[in-house]
Amino acid sequence: VYGNYRNVSLTMGGNAYKKDIWICGDSYADYWIPNLYEKGIKEFYADAYSGRNSANGLVSFQNALQLGTPKILVWMLGMNDADSGAVNTNYKTAFDKVKSLCKTRNISFVPCTIPNTPAQTHIYKNQYVRENANNYIDFAKIF
Repeated sequence: VYGNYRNVSLTMGGNAYKKDIWICGDSYADYWIPNLYEKGIKEFYADAYSGRNSANGLVSFQNALQLGTPKILVWMLGMNDADSGAVNTNYKTAFDKVKSLCKTRNISFVPCTIPNTPAQTHIYKNQYVRENANNYIDFAKIF
């Protein structure tokens, strides 16, 4: 939540890991999370920051699983894993590992497609999401 705060502490524990919905993402997730708060939707754990790639997100997700297990994981990563003639291999590896972890732990895996930008293309990655996820959020189709 944007703003100026005093007497704030940051922690990697607490009740956040008990939330049913987790959002793991990069700066693209940073864009959507404040919109959820504005709509009064606050019952989720968010782990997102600018510049993160999917390999970093995988490590963070694995660490978080030591503290809790969500019912739903929204995977909003990939903006920093540009495709180059094929699906980005780092993205594919992380995607497949996260999908496997979710299946093993009975977590509903909901990856998101990523809109293309003038500097990066995500065509192959988005195709991979559409072909390899039962449920997904198709942001690329919206934009």
